[in-house]
Amino acid sequence: MSKTFKILTIITSIIIMLTACSSKSTSNNKIKIVSSINFYSEVAKNIAQDKAEVVSIIESSNIDPHDFEPSANDAKKVSDANIAIYNGGGYDSWFEKLTNNNNNITKIDAAKLINLNDGDNEHIWYNPQVLKNVAEQLTEELAKKDNANKDFYIKNKEEYIKELNRIEEKISSLKSKSEGKVVLTTEPVFEYAVKQLNLKTTDAIDRLAKATSQGNDPSPKDLKQIQEDIKNHKITFIVNNTQTTNKTVEGIISLANEHKIPILNVSESKPTDKTYIEWMIDQYNALEKILDSGIGEEAYHQENAKESHSHNHDHDHDHNH
Repeated sequence: MSKTFKILTIITSIIIMLTACSSKSTSNNKIKIVSSINFYSEVAKNIAQDKAEVVSIIESSNIDPHDFEPSANDAKKVSDANIAIYNGGGYDSWFEKLTNNNNNITKIDAAKLINLNDGDNEHIWYNPQVLKNVAEQLTEELAKKDNANKDFYIKNKEEYIKELNRIEEKISSLKSKSEGKVVLTTEPVFEYAVKQLNLKTTDAIDRLAKATSQGNDPSPKDLKQIQEDIKNHKITFIVNNTQTTNKTVEGIISLANEHKIPILNVSESKPTDKTYIEWMIDQYNALEKILDSGIGEEAYHQENAKESHSHNHDHDHDHNH
């Protein structure tokens, strides 16, 4: 009797589990969207709104996507999703691998949407066109999966792109002030913005940024040249990535402070208390103050700043300015 009861209990448990699973899939027909990084999920939330469940694997600005190791729970979020949005270009390759386990998922690779080549700088979100491309592609995919709400998605996309246009408008308003000025970037995260603003770098500066991103020191010759350029005020301002540092960078910042060269602090990850648009506009507003008055910020590094000697981003950027 007891054996029969045990078998019945097991069968009942299995039936309850199966019923729960099927009711989950039938009662909630919302499209599931998963992104690797929080600003891509922000695009999805603006366009899909309450018509989709949107999650981001990385929400915190304290996590470096290069080094991230997804959990079993993260893998499940990706396997359950209908649409995956990620940066691509090798930046979040761990996420791309997770999507390969889901044959039914639609992938939106932001890097492919701008035809990024191997070895190009993968910090593509500093190119204001990138999130627009993602918004366009996502709207197309949502309309395919949920044609009844196609007009809803298109309307939301158009409104969101209008908001994104504020970033390009801000950049355009700065070009007359920034064009031709020499900037030192401590690491390549701001490279797309440098191009948009028609700022100049030097070969020594480009090699320094590349070395920092790869966890290396610049050559003594390049470092000496950069130090001389700072002392002689040949550099207008310095862009400091607050999330990556090393002793060379700290020495450059210290020398810049001594010679009153302004500092613009930028970050690789979006702060959790700001939208993508707020984050970008705030950084360009800080740049405008530098261009208008020559007064920068006090350089700082986040508590979680990576010693660039201790980890390798494997960036291999071509710096052609």
